[in-house]
Amino acid sequence: MKNIKSLNISDEAKDSIQHHAVHLRRLTNTHVDLKEVNENNLKILIDISESSLPEEEAIERGENVFKYHLTEDYNIQSEIKKFKAEKESTAVIPHHFGITPSKNISGTTISSTEPPFYTCEVTSEKSENVEAVLILGQQYFIKCTDYDTQMTSDDLKINLKNVASFCSNWFDEFGYMLELK
Repeated sequence: MKNIKSLNISDEAKDSIQHHAVHLRRLTNTHVDLKEVNENNLKILIDISESSLPEEEAIERGENVFKYHLTEDYNIQSEIKKFKAEKESTAVIPHHFGITPSKNISGTTISSTEPPFYTCEVTSEKSENVEAVLILGQQYFIKCTDYDTQMTSDDLKINLKNVASFCSNWFDEFGYMLELK
């Protein structure tokens, strides 16, 4: 949620909004994003195309991610996305990762939460069998530190690419939170 920085509320409230949006996505596959902030007028996108909730409940819960953290003088306009775009339907199978941030980007670990199980680490040192990734404008490397013995070297390369893509996006969206610690 890149536009969250534009809200004139406490950092704790901003963190809480992002936390609740991630929680809603993980539990119900309902995606909520802040599209635009114009003083006290917010435009949010609620993507219910893959939600496990009935439509009205998904919309209400998506709006509540913001309503519970804002005063009544905020006006929230919701844009609803009900159907998957054609381009998305041909997308790769989604990957599910758990991330354990470090104080710095290096040292952050990423683990798969579904089979095949593996763990990767972000490092600034290049070595064999790593995947280069640009995170916040700097080059890092993803190395696999633990993995299922049934994985082939091709599987490992594919998984490193998936983790690199995930890291690049995650740090772009949530990386600023590391600076708060």
